[in-house]
Amino acid sequence: MKPKLTLGGIALVLTGALSLPIAKAEDIKPSVGLVHMPMQPLRNADGSFMRFRGTATTSSWAGYAVTAAAPYTSASATWQVPDVSYDGGKTPYGYEYVLNWTGIGGYGDSTLIQLGTESVVSTSGAKTFYTWYELYPAVSVNVGLTVKPGDIVTASLQCTAACSPSQKQTWQLVISDNTTGAAWTQNLQYQSSMASPNGSSSRLTITASCR
Repeated sequence: MKPKLTLGGIALVLTGALSLPIAKAEDIKPSVGLVHMPMQPLRNADGSFMRFRGTATTSSWAGYAVTAAAPYTSASATWQVPDVSYDGGKTPYGYEYVLNWTGIGGYGDSTLIQLGTESVVSTSGAKTFYTWYELYPAVSVNVGLTVKPGDIVTASLQCTAACSPSQKQTWQLVISDNTTGAAWTQNLQYQSSMASPNGSSSRLTITASCR
C-alpha cells in the first residue's frame, strides 16, 4: 500500500541566486547550466530547520518538503506556468525569475532529483520560459520542451529499478504540457536518499508515494 501526501504550494521568486551575471538584459539565459549554489538548510537558534509559512528553506531554495514514511519512490505535481513581469527593482543579474518544480530529496541531505519549469523576465521586459531537470550536485539541464504562460504542466518522477537508498536507482522523469499535449520523458540513474518529496509553485498539488 502506498500512502498519498497532498500539499499546497507557494510561488518562489529568486532574484539573486545565481553566481554569473548576464552582460545584456536582452540576452536572457535560464538558470540551468550555471554555477550551483550550496544546498544547506537554514536553521533556527535551537538547531531546528528554519521554515517560512510551512516551507523548508535553504541557502538556494525554499519549498514544501515531507519526511514521513520514507523511502519515497515517486512524486508528481501539476501547476500553471506563471507569467512574469519586471517590477522595477534592482537586480545585479539583469533579470528575475520564478521556478516551479517537484522532486525527491534535498531536505537535510545532499541528494536531490527534481524537474520543473522556469519563467524569466529581463529588466527590459523580455520573457522566456524553460523546462528543466536537475540531479544535484550537477547543474540543471534544459530539456527543450516548449511551454508558455497559462499552460497546465505536470511533472513526475518514478523510481523504476534498484529502488533503495543504498543503490543507484533508475528514475523515469516526465514533463507533460497538458494544454498542448506535448511531453518529454527520460530515464536517468541517480542515487537519492529517497528521504523527502519536495516542490514549490503558485498553484501546486504534490502527490508522493513511498514503499
